[in-house]
Amino acid sequence: TRTLSGYIDGARTYERQNWWLAGAAGVGPIFGVLLILTLPSILPGRVAPWVASLVMGQSQADADRAMIQSGDQARYECMIWAEWVFANNVEALQSCVEDMQQSGQDQSCTITVPAPRE
Repeated sequence: TRTLSGYIDGARTYERQNWWLAGAAGVGPIFGVLLILTLPSILPGRVAPWVASLVMGQSQADADRAMIQSGDQARYECMIWAEWVFANNVEALQSCVEDMQQSGQDQSCTITVPAPRE
């Protein structure tokens, strides 16, 4: 049988355990957020874009674009413009790159910039 002092010691142990549990519950989320923010810069590869997409709830491409847009609006607008020019001239650019690879020389390419449609 347990003595009264045994019950008191057990109660103190439970109280101490509850304090440790409360401390871990408070420190754990803070440590987790700090880990998510710092770990991608330490790890190799494409971890940072993956974490950004996970945190933002978007695809990696959309998360990357949102970060660029929030950091440098002018660069974002240039990127969108370049993507539009490329999308409208894929075949001409592919042909030009193939010619460059075959000749090993710089190539001049002609592209078409379509006028806005009304």
